Amino acid sequence: MKHINHKTVIKNHITCRMVEEFLMAYLDKELSFWTRLRFKLHLLICSDCTNYMQEYQNTIALGLRLFNSPDEVAVNLVPAEILQAIINVRKPL
Repeated sequence: MKHINHKTVIKNHITCRMVEEFLMAYLDKELSFWTRLRFKLHLLICSDCTNYMQEYQNTIALGLRLFNSPDEVAVNLVPAEILQAIINVRKPL
């Protein structure tokens, strides 16, 4: 059995901070094959980073969806319940 050099494993491991710093490059497929592989390995074992990535992707998708109709009035995109809650807060007591 081959001896594993733990310093090499740790040195080559993607950290949560690295996931945060390089997430856009990962999603844009700008990382090298081996770095992407290490990135994916980290995501497989770290549910926090997996959740962070999912929320990041959801935010990007929402932003793109909102800008698909740049001439649409923003208030038309807000659910009626939220608008009513804002109006209710603004009413004097």
